[in-house]
Amino acid sequence: MSAIDHIILKVSDLDSSIAFYASILGFSNEGTDGLFTVLRVSRDFQIQLAPWGTQGSEHYAFAVSRSEV
Repeated sequence: MSAIDHIILKVSDLDSSIAFYASILGFSNEGTDGLFTVLRVSRDFQIQLAPWGTQGSEHYAFAVSRSEV
């Protein structure tokens, strides 16, 4: 069965968004990966925040096994 691995969200205020997801919702701030701030929701799922205007689009990424592909 496939599962959502991560989503990317563009945000207008990165610092406030990080504070909301980490302090209010309790997600773990795992630092940055390139342009993205990585927030761990669970062992198998993360949200990546990008500043508004970052090239590329919001997306959902699924984790699938080789046999499912």
